[in-house]
Amino acid sequence: MRLAAACVATGFLMNNSIRVLGVVAGLSASWAANAGPRDGLLLQYTFDDATGTVIEDSSDNGWDAMATEVPLLLPAPGVDNQGMFFDGATDAVDLPVEALDAVGALTEGTIFVRFRYLNELDVRPIEPLVYMGIDNEGDADNLFVIEIGHDSASNHRLYFTWVRNGSLRLCFDTNFNLQQGKMYSFAGIVGPDGNTGYLNGMELVDRRYNSGNQNTVYFFSDLPDDTKEIFTLGFGKTDDFQSRHFESFIGQIDEFRVYDRPLAGWEAERLTYLP
Repeated sequence: MRLAAACVATGFLMNNSIRVLGVVAGLSASWAANAGPRDGLLLQYTFDDATGTVIEDSSDNGWDAMATEVPLLLPAPGVDNQGMFFDGATDAVDLPVEALDAVGALTEGTIFVRFRYLNELDVRPIEPLVYMGIDNEGDADNLFVIEIGHDSASNHRLYFTWVRNGSLRLCFDTNFNLQQGKMYSFAGIVGPDGNTGYLNGMELVDRRYNSGNQNTVYFFSDLPDDTKEIFTLGFGKTDDFQSRHFESFIGQIDEFRVYDRPLAGWEAERLTYLP
């Protein structure tokens, strides 16, 4: 499996050399040197400092995560670092209980992930990027997930989804399909006045709501405490109507961050262009 993953990943790099233009345009030297805002940064995994299966947390908290297998780290196009390749089968990253508890208590904040995916939505209903929630498929759905797709091979939209007791509480999508192999940066933001999302530095002003609206405030603290059982990258599910089983992501995650505050628009925009 690991050899097969390496072959797929090599083709992934060769066939999808997407470059982000203007990487540092408009950034102040101090802001770029600090690799983005530090105020409120709870978690940051860049995948540049993996040791064995340990994925180091670059925030001040030191909440290192664990990969299920020694990660395959590959250069990330358009940025000056590398990312972890997920094989769609056995690869995932488990975040520690300290991170689960701290993030699980947030009433507002920002979730940021930079990624690119391979399209296997003809054989799996979703490709999950970030997940927190139940760890047993037989339990009532209580979860948060950022995923690509919704049970249709032609649906490649990105979804930002919250489910409580099997009912969608907040869910919006990009309202357009993503392209496999292209590097994307997504920031999902929830604050006291509502929610929004930024994709590659642009606010998703035409995002489509499947539940809730732009004024809906729903975040990790709104999930029942006893259902926040796992916090993962590259592994997860959404509501049973879309994915009854846990699924795996195939592609690359280059960076993951959580802030305990809603980032300002300009901060979310510029996270896209950090090295």
